[in-house]
Amino acid sequence: ENKLVTRLPELERLGVFGRRLEPRAEPWSSTFFPSWYGGEAGRWTEGSVRLGTRTLTGFDPPTEAEARAWLTKAAEGDAAAEARLFTLAPTEKVDIAFGKLDFPATRQGLGHSHNGHPRYWSGRCNGVATASLVVPEPFRVVEVVGPSGQKVRFHPNDVKSLLSVAYYTAQDERIVGDFCREVAFDSGRTCSMSPAVLVIALANRIGLARESFLIDALPTIAKQYYAVAAATITLSGTPRAPGTTPRAPALEGKVDRLVDVRIDLVVSSTTLSYAKVNVPDRSAPDGSRYTRVGVVPVPMSYTAELALDREGELVGGRWTGDPADGPDAIFMGLGGPKLEPDGRLSAATEIPWGFVRTLAEKSVEEGPTLPRIDLTTCDTCR
Repeated sequence: ENKLVTRLPELERLGVFGRRLEPRAEPWSSTFFPSWYGGEAGRWTEGSVRLGTRTLTGFDPPTEAEARAWLTKAAEGDAAAEARLFTLAPTEKVDIAFGKLDFPATRQGLGHSHNGHPRYWSGRCNGVATASLVVPEPFRVVEVVGPSGQKVRFHPNDVKSLLSVAYYTAQDERIVGDFCREVAFDSGRTCSMSPAVLVIALANRIGLARESFLIDALPTIAKQYYAVAAATITLSGTPRAPGTTPRAPALEGKVDRLVDVRIDLVVSSTTLSYAKVNVPDRSAPDGSRYTRVGVVPVPMSYTAELALDREGELVGGRWTGDPADGPDAIFMGLGGPKLEPDGRLSAATEIPWGFVRTLAEKSVEEGPTLPRIDLTTCDTCR
């Protein structure tokens, strides 16, 4: 009925407890394109050792002469040159496709990763997790023909990387709870969000509206976002008097009963290795298809005590597990990617959103021929 349900009796009547709650669309899993591996400007096909070394030593994109040599040889049918182009970073392919051989998108990406100041735990997990909720999983290679006839092929994981950048900054970002800013031995004690809020969000957003959201599962200064693929909220016993249970000053005089709850989540991994997203579909004769990853489940379980007022309203709670921690925030990126006035991504201003969107659409085509984009005729790619 387009309203938030916050009373326990009404949630029980609506049947959200004790059963598996799932969104309409199942998310897909991915790596989070770590900044120390170059993010969207990293040549992810070359392996973690080389990528990690580049983080320490710095890395430059190809020279114009190198790129032109690869393109010339590839046009002549040189298999090694074709392979070299296919293993370039997603942003390097974007630059080559648009004929920008000074590599502006790649240089911008490297500024956030290899050649900038990469943090240990940083990447595009919120972007790729948000994309997985609204975009079908890319699984096909897409060939792009540039303005001068140059050809470059995008692996499905290249498309995922570009989607992770696109959805990294959304038009409307809703945060419930707060990001942890503490470095402490027990940051979860103060950084975990209220279990009552998490129950209300799961019951309403997934149980009733059947839409998902992201959780930051680390109640620490580090962040790791996962899309919720399924949730089960189980009440234990019946509501009881609060007795001498400690409560926050804001809840004095409000708590009438307490009830125990168990929250079991299945979240969609955003920490996969690059090898797991690079498995060719051998049943496809044209070699353009890769095995869909789908949901790689990460189970998470929490227990908590919920506080109810006299009307059964959920007014607070505390975590009771070992450790007594929960997620630190819920995140929803709504309305699609945030764009500049010219249609380029706010998170990567050298990349047109129309191009990324068209790539993603082509990468889920089921036709018998290799999906292709011709930039001379693609009006939506600019």
